[in-house]
Amino acid sequence: MASAFIVVSVKATSSTSCLKTEEECAVNQQITSPYIPDNIEFCGQSINLLLIGNREQFDREVTAFTYGHSTTLLIFKRANRYFPIIEKILKEEEVPDDFKYLAVVETMLNIRAVSSAKAAGLWQFMEGTAKDYGLEVTSEVDQRYDIELSTRAACKYFKKAYEDFGDWSTVAAAYNAGKNRLNNDLEKQQGENFFDLWLPEETMRYVFRILAIKQIMTHPKTYGFILKEEDFSPSIQESIIEINTPINWVELAQKYGLTYAQLRASNVWIRDLTLTNR
Repeated sequence: MASAFIVVSVKATSSTSCLKTEEECAVNQQITSPYIPDNIEFCGQSINLLLIGNREQFDREVTAFTYGHSTTLLIFKRANRYFPIIEKILKEEEVPDDFKYLAVVETMLNIRAVSSAKAAGLWQFMEGTAKDYGLEVTSEVDQRYDIELSTRAACKYFKKAYEDFGDWSTVAAAYNAGKNRLNNDLEKQQGENFFDLWLPEETMRYVFRILAIKQIMTHPKTYGFILKEEDFSPSIQESIIEINTPINWVELAQKYGLTYAQLRASNVWIRDLTLTNR
């Protein structure tokens, strides 16, 4: 990832050093409202943030990310590792680059994420949906945790949904609410895309969270975020090994000077100590 991802830490003032008037201390510790642009672009579409509904929705999410320092800092760090992989695949699959921010909103780029509904991996596929999109899910292998394969599966969904809706913002909303729900609401409310619709709060927040994190990650200094180059998660250095026989992962790891834990950390799709490989 380019070293442009940079978040600024707020300088803390200890209570012992604040031996001034209450008003002077308040100035030193002030919290300001984050910057809201007049419009923001998503997949080539300009969204007007001067409209009252759009502004309030965006304000809520950009404020949450700006002052949720620990989570947002982790996003910046992880992006250095995962964005280059995601960006390459999105380009190859002809899906707009902005969809990398959907992965951020889904999991905060936590590759091991599992929801309460058992959706898993970077793109939060349910088991049945994962299999529908060509991913293997067994007790030994779960490709929902494979960054490349799961990203390509997500792209299949995005492209099919775009054939249905012809609008990328609606595709993003459908990833959260489902294509049937979006189709019904577009028909009932006579809307052309997501921004014409009144939807459940979860879906409304979902799309505006994508917009908000894009704004912050594109303009980090504006929102007070700065990281040094050494703060970022190191990029992934791949070594591809073809395996066509049953394997014991512990023994394989030791063969390459690794522990089983180190092997699993880099290959989260491995789900057991062995691979039958029939």
